[in-house]
Amino acid sequence: MTTDKQLKNWIDSEHVVVFKSPVTEMDALRRILTDRNILFREVELSMGNHQAREQFHQLKKMTHYNLLPQIFIGSKFIGGADKSLHSEELEALPTTSNSTTTTRKLVLLLGYAGIIPFIFFSLLAFIPIIHPWAIKANIVYGGIILTFIGAVHWGSLLDSFSSNLSRKNKATLIVSVLPSLLAWLVLIDYFNPVSSLCILISGFMAMCAFEASLVIYASSWYRKMRLQLSYSVSAFLALSVLSTLLVS
Repeated sequence: MTTDKQLKNWIDSEHVVVFKSPVTEMDALRRILTDRNILFREVELSMGNHQAREQFHQLKKMTHYNLLPQIFIGSKFIGGADKSLHSEELEALPTTSNSTTTTRKLVLLLGYAGIIPFIFFSLLAFIPIIHPWAIKANIVYGGIILTFIGAVHWGSLLDSFSSNLSRKNKATLIVSVLPSLLAWLVLIDYFNPVSSLCILISGFMAMCAFEASLVIYASSWYRKMRLQLSYSVSAFLALSVLSTLLVS
């Protein structure tokens, strides 16, 4: 990924984004944002890292501001810490309600809890007497979850159905039904267990790559959760593949 694109992805990843160094004083700004329950992202650019230095140089060219921190609100450069603390843009930011914060925690809890069956079935797959059942259970559960991931993107576009969809939204709509087709392929028992598991792994990683390209689709915390879940699920499905090769 080019430096320009990486910076743009960071800037668009949250409504408030702060580029800082490892020694940047963040207490005042962080306290204000936290007290108002405003979600924000901190991006650390360490001058001891070559890539981070290049990103900082590119950031300076973009903003014409030579110091850190640099604060963006709504993808718009506001300035340094002092200017941002007294900016109209910061004052105009809506406060996130406690219910919104609670909902976020619930989404994270349920999302990570969804890995538990994959862990359970993958470990049971190494027990010869129940190996076939555990593999089948993992395939079925994997197919259901893959379908669910596609449905999330379909549902995200429901509000847009009454208006003209952009080309990107149309592509998202098409992609959102593909996980269901992959799940159907593995659930009809046409392929052997190893092939079915590999198809599921490919599906999860393909959706992971697709979601990574949707930089304005959701907040950074959600994209981070989805990335971690995709890698974890793929790893446990790969463990099931290994069990199939080892357990006769």
